[in-house]
Amino acid sequence: MRNPSGPGSSSAPDQRPDIREQLNLAVFFPSLGNGGANHIRFAVDHDIDLVRFERHERKDDRTRAYLRDFQGDEGVLYMGVAQEKARVLRTERRVDPAGGAYPWLVSSTAMVNHYYVYIVDEDFGPLFVKFCSYFPYNAKLCINGHEYLKRQLAKRGVAFEALDNGIASCADPGLMRRLAEECQEFRVRAVSCRTCLVRRSHQPLTNFNIRAGLADPSPPNAG
Repeated sequence: MRNPSGPGSSSAPDQRPDIREQLNLAVFFPSLGNGGANHIRFAVDHDIDLVRFERHERKDDRTRAYLRDFQGDEGVLYMGVAQEKARVLRTERRVDPAGGAYPWLVSSTAMVNHYYVYIVDEDFGPLFVKFCSYFPYNAKLCINGHEYLKRQLAKRGVAFEALDNGIASCADPGLMRRLAEECQEFRVRAVSCRTCLVRRSHQPLTNFNIRAGLADPSPPNAG
C-alpha cells in the first residue's frame, strides 16, 4: 500500500506555529477541512454512485457486483463511505508560564468518515483509494499484485486459470515470473499518478498551502 497524502500533511505538534501562519488562522482547528464535501461533489459531478457501507458489510462483495457490470479498460466503479477509527490530530488548550492560553496539536483517535474510491486501472485492474476526512487527511492506495499479473497476462494473450486472489496455473510461468519481478516501485508510483484526479478531490488545502509545503504539490514522478 502506498500513502499518497504527502510528506507535509501529517504535521507534528512542534510545527503548530508554521501551520497557523500558513493557514492564516488565529486559532487552528483540525476539523477545518471539507474533504467529505469534496468527495460528495466529485461523485455528483461525475455521476458516480456514492454508497454508505453497512456495519460489518463485506466491501469486496459489493465491489464484485459492480465489477460484473463494468465495461471498459479503466474507470471509477463507485465510491463508498464508512465510519471507522483513525489516528487524528486534535487541539487541546494549554497555558504558558505567563498564564496565557494557546491551542496545541495532540495525537488522538476518533471515529470519522472514510471515503473509498474503487477504480479499475488498465495495468493494475481493480484497486481502491481510501481517504480519511479528518486532519491530517491520510490516504492509502491499495493494489493487488495478483490482479496486476492477471491484467498483464491477458494483454499478452497468455492463457491462465484465475483464482479470487491468485493464479492457479499459467501457460507461460516464466513470463509470469518476469512480470512479477518487473512490478517495482516506479510502476506503483505511476498508478498513483493516474489516481491524481480523485486524490485532488480529497485535498482540503489551498494552492497557497501546497506551495508552502503543507501537502505534496504534485503526483510522484513515474520515472
